[in-house]
Amino acid sequence: GELDAVESDSDVPILLPMLNGERSPEWNAQLTGAWYGLGAEHSVHHLRRSIVEGVVFNLVHYLEILAGASGSTPQQIVLSGNGFLNRAAGSILASLTTGRTLVTSDPGLASLRGAAMCASRALGVDVSTAIESIVGQATTVAGDATTIAARTPAKPDAVRRRSSTSNLRRKMRAASQPRRTARPHHRAHPVRVH
Repeated sequence: GELDAVESDSDVPILLPMLNGERSPEWNAQLTGAWYGLGAEHSVHHLRRSIVEGVVFNLVHYLEILAGASGSTPQQIVLSGNGFLNRAAGSILASLTTGRTLVTSDPGLASLRGAAMCASRALGVDVSTAIESIVGQATTVAGDATTIAARTPAKPDAVRRRSSTSNLRRKMRAASQPRRTARPHHRAHPVRVH
């Protein structure tokens, strides 16, 4: 669709999608979003792709945190939620992860579905069959050709640009943090006993 209008060697600006602050892992409501590398040569297609990439790269960032904390890389990722109504989002994510990526037949309303499953479990209703049915009907998502092309050794500049996203995120976060003033060093005075 529209995201395919951007060629694989195109220089898509990087979006930091912190439009309402950032939850985990930073927990900082003061962080703001930004576009890095945005120029007059970029079209609406570049911006659309940048938005989807920014959100997906953020999700991959969280997957990396979870993998690091658990010591285990997911072998299968099941996508759900309104963000994956845009099929390009799933394809981009699939190209950035190593596990098999699946998308449910109706990825929307995942929070509502999840809340219903939690409520059912709280009432003692076994929902494992329903979950297995949803996952069983999921289809494998193919990696996005544009993202895959940007990750190949034949395109080292694109690879550096993609891998620098994490460094850019850190710099942007650091820049938005309030500056700390140095506190004077207090020394404990010895207590004298007479």
